[in-house]
Amino acid sequence: MSVSSPTVAEGASAVFTVSLNRTSTTAVSFTPTLSSGSATLGTDTAAANTLEVSTDGGSTWTTVTGAVTIAAGQSSVQLRLATTDDTVAESSETFTLSTGALTGTLTSNGAVVGTATITDND
Repeated sequence: MSVSSPTVAEGASAVFTVSLNRTSTTAVSFTPTLSSGSATLGTDTAAANTLEVSTDGGSTWTTVTGAVTIAAGQSSVQLRLATTDDTVAESSETFTLSTGALTGTLTSNGAVVGTATITDND
C-alpha cells in the first residue's frame, strides 16, 4: 500500500491517492489520520473532520466518518482536504495523512504516510 504526496496551491484541495500495489480479493480498510506539519489543520486547511473520500476516481465525494474501504477488486481510493487561501506571503507548508493499521488480506498491515505540500500563491 502507498499514499501519494500531493503538492497544491493554497486554496485548492490536496488529493491523496491511497493505492494497493495490486487488487485484493477481499476488502481492505484503514482509518485515515491527518496531522499538522508546518501547516496547521483547521487554519491552513479545512478542519480534519471534513476529510472526504472518493471511490470512483473523484466523480463523487463523501465525508469520512471512520474507516475507509478499498473494495475487493479495486486498487485505490482518493482522499481530499481543502486548503485555505490567505493573503500572507509565506513558505510552503505541509501536513500528513496516515492510513493507520490496515485490515484485510495483505502481506503487510503497517501504516503508510503521505505528505501534502501547500505552495503559497501570494
